This record gives sequence, C-alpha cells and structure tokens, in this order.
Amino acid sequence: MGLHWQQVDFEHKELHVRYGVQKIGATLRIAEPKTESALRTIPLSDIALEALDKQRKRIESKRLRKGERWEDQDLVFPTHDGGIMDPSVLHNSFKYWLKRHRFPDINVHMMRHIAATYLMSQGVAVNVVQRILGHSAPTITMTVYGYALTEFKKKAVEHFDCLYEEE
Repeated sequence: MGLHWQQVDFEHKELHVRYGVQKIGATLRIAEPKTESALRTIPLSDIALEALDKQRKRIESKRLRKGERWEDQDLVFPTHDGGIMDPSVLHNSFKYWLKRHRFPDINVHMMRHIAATYLMSQGVAVNVVQRILGHSAPTITMTVYGYALTEFKKKAVEHFDCLYEEE
C-alpha cells in the first residue's frame, strides 16, 4: 500500500520495497518497514509489469481529472484523490472480487501464503522465497511454510525409484 512509482523499475523488471502504510488510530502514514529484511527487491513477471502499467495509466487519468485537487504522493495505489489508501479498502475490494468471481473466501495475507507455497512446490530454494517474502532468515520461512514440504519430500524420494526399476 505504501508503494511509490519510483520503486517500480520497469526497465529492470523489479520492485523495490522501501515503505509500507502504518495506521495509528485513524491516521495513515507512509513508514519504513519494521525490519531491515523487509527492505528488499523483488523481480517482476511480464504479467505483473503489464498490470502495473495499466494501473499507472489509470492513476494518471485520475490525476488529470482531479487537477489541483489531486494529492500527489506518487503512490501506486492511492485513494480517489491521490492520498494514502487505508489497508481495509484493499481488504474489502479483495473480498468483493473473490465473491464476484466465486472464489473461496480468503484474506489478502493468504495470497502471500499461496505464493510462497507455490514457489516452494516448484522447487524454488527456501532462501529465495525467504528474500521475496522479506523474512529475516530461511528458518522463519521454513517454520511458517514447512508443512508444505512434506509432500514435496515424498515426491522427491519417488525419483530414486526410477534408478532401480528393471528395464
């Protein structure tokens, strides 16, 4: 939610996580993450870049319509007038989208779990997943997502069976 356009590098296909939204009472502010490991660079897929480019065009259109009433903070996900978006707005929009498309009811944070589990199921090294997620150590990633590795280990061992199969 605290992502600025200057943190999106279209040329190198990267996103630099430097800030987040902090809510104290009813006040929203852009703040640095709580931990050093949360400051990270994430590679972006072509699909993600396309989505960000569409978002940039939507925001530019809104900015032009609002004129001087636009609160320019260079945010990728601003409010209708350019301000800091409350995380609950994302939560509610996500819930609406899920219901509209008949997906199971999950929260936004669960998407992080889904992505991590998927990456690990595809053989992405735990330390790479750890860096993408911004965990301070691979042990945290393993503690949170290690349950998924049980099935992966079973499948990995099955590969040895082919070494001893009779021809």
